[in-house]
Amino acid sequence: MRVLEDLADVHFDFDTVLTFGAFDGVHIGHQAVIDEVVANAGLTDRRSVVLSFYPHPKRFLDPGNCPPCLTARHKKIALIKSLGVDILLLVRLEGWLSQMQPREFIEDVLCDRLSTRHIIVGYDSEFGYRRQGNARVLQEIAAPLEVAVDIISPRRIGGEVISSTRVRETIAAGELRLASRMLGRNHSVQAKVIVGQKLGRQIGFPTANLLVEDQMLPSRGVYAVYTRLDGSIHKAVLNIGTRPTFHGTCVQIEAHLLDFDRDIYGEVVEIEFVERIRDERQFETVELLVTQIRQDIAVAGSLLER
Repeated sequence: MRVLEDLADVHFDFDTVLTFGAFDGVHIGHQAVIDEVVANAGLTDRRSVVLSFYPHPKRFLDPGNCPPCLTARHKKIALIKSLGVDILLLVRLEGWLSQMQPREFIEDVLCDRLSTRHIIVGYDSEFGYRRQGNARVLQEIAAPLEVAVDIISPRRIGGEVISSTRVRETIAAGELRLASRMLGRNHSVQAKVIVGQKLGRQIGFPTANLLVEDQMLPSRGVYAVYTRLDGSIHKAVLNIGTRPTFHGTCVQIEAHLLDFDRDIYGEVVEIEFVERIRDERQFETVELLVTQIRQDIAVAGSLLER
């Protein structure tokens, strides 16, 4: 899969089947749309193209209400590549592109630059300046241009429509199994291992303190997770919280990797959330906290064996 980042320099000399959108999370609704693009391109001897945006469009259009992202850039690329896409345009929705009217976007970008002959989008597609375009507008503008348009119906779980917003809500609520079903995989974040206060080591449970920037995290609590590092996978217990037993005030993220003892400061890891174990709580003594951590490790070991 080719990955292109500068839309201004792109002028394809081959016909394409294309979809466009934020695709944050690349959840199973997004996957259904992209699967249709790939299948149609294969049947018509055209190239399959995904035009997406990173960072999230709201970072530029409505920064005060921009949600944390569900998929880091490298993860988004890997997920779209796994679906068999030929070309991914991963661009920033700013400047001239953000000011385009719906007709201008379709005619100048999709048809002229990207040689699109068939557009496939989700039912809730919005585009153009101030989101003036939608699926109906897309069909009306594309018809005279002899560009086919297919609108893909929403995907549901238990009657509930899957959306990036709903996925964020389930993660925030600690409903990680439901989030996994919506995503088609476990939710994960990319993190850098940083130096902490080493309190975990002092009580017998060394932890990797993690820096997670602009990515969706569940609420405070203790979680069973997998930690991916240098191609290997390690079971772990992860805590998000202020460490109230030690009278902490700042929220920190730290993971205790099971059966692992290596210095990984400065390393970048992927944390894959499996299930919430319990809420954050304050213990009267460190000894009671140690007892609880042992129980958390046992629970995590059992959950991660499934």
